[in-house]
Amino acid sequence: MKNKILITLTIIIFLFVIFVIYYGKTEQKKDKELLLLPYSIVVEENKKEINTEKLDNDLYFDNIIKEIVTNYKYDLVYGENSIYGQVYIKNGYLYIYDERNDIANKISNDLMKTLLIRENNSAVLSFYALSEKGKVYYYSFSNLDIDDYYFYEYKNDFFATNFTNLNFKTLYDIPRLNMIVLANNGKMYDIKTGIRYNDKIISLDEKYYVYEDNIIANTWGNLIKDDGEYLKIKYFVETPNEDRPYKDVDAIVITEDNKLIYSKDNSNSIYKARFKVKEITFEESENDSKKVLIIFEDGSRINFTGYCGDYYYLK
Repeated sequence: MKNKILITLTIIIFLFVIFVIYYGKTEQKKDKELLLLPYSIVVEENKKEINTEKLDNDLYFDNIIKEIVTNYKYDLVYGENSIYGQVYIKNGYLYIYDERNDIANKISNDLMKTLLIRENNSAVLSFYALSEKGKVYYYSFSNLDIDDYYFYEYKNDFFATNFTNLNFKTLYDIPRLNMIVLANNGKMYDIKTGIRYNDKIISLDEKYYVYEDNIIANTWGNLIKDDGEYLKIKYFVETPNEDRPYKDVDAIVITEDNKLIYSKDNSNSIYKARFKVKEITFEESENDSKKVLIIFEDGSRINFTGYCGDYYYLK
C-alpha cells in the first residue's frame, strides 16, 4: 500500500515538474516573441506651423498658374484600338468627349473653374479640376471606355483659388504626385497632406516629409511625436521587395535619437522597434545598394540590402 502511495506521489511530482518546465519555456517564448513586436505610435492630426514674413502668394508669385484652362485634347490607345477627343468645361460643368464614337459624358456635379493636366499620353489621361467652391478633384482615364474612370475629391479645410507649378524636393529629383495650390488666405498647401508649402521641405517618396529642422511628418503630413518629442530624421533607407527586414515595409527611418520607425503604404500609423539602434554598419554593394547591418541595444540584429537616395543616406 505504501509503495503504491509513493509511486503515485512520484508520478504527481514528475508531472508537476514537467508542467513547470513546459510552462516556463512557453512563457519565455511568449516574452521573446513580444520583444520582437513593434510599438505603435499614435499619430494625431497635427501639421507643422511655418512662419514667414511674407505670404506665399508674394514669395512664389511667379509660380502661380493664372491661366484659366477649360479644355484639353487627348488621345488614348489600347492595343490596336484608340479613341480621341477632349475634356472641357461647358456651362460650368466638366465633360469628356469621345470624338471617335461621338459620345459626351458629364463627369462633375460641382461647377468647375479650371483644369490642370499632369499626364496625357497614349496609355493614360489624368488631370486635376478646380471647382468654383475651392475644391480640387482628380480624374484618371486608362482605357477606351469613358464611362470607366477613377475619380477622387481631396478633402481639405482651405479654399483653393489657383494651381501652381511648385513641388517638393524629392529623392532622385523624380516628380511625385503632390499638387501645390494657392488658397484664398494667401498661403500654399499640398492638397494630399495639407502641408503648407516651403521650398525646404523634402518628400521621401511621399512616405515621409522632412522639414528644414529635420522634423518628420508621415505620409499624410502629420507630425510624429514619441515620448513627448517630435521625431527628427537621421537616416532613410529603402528596402527592396526581395530583401525586406519588415513585411510589406519598403523603407525605414532611423531618428536622431536612434529609434527605428517604419510604416506601411498609405497608413497613418507609425511603428517603432522596441529597442533603440546601438550600431549601424554597411558595405557598398552593386547598383548603388548597401549591405546594411543594424544592431539593437538588446543585441538583436537585422541585415538586409538597402538603398539610400539623395537625402539622409548612410555615411
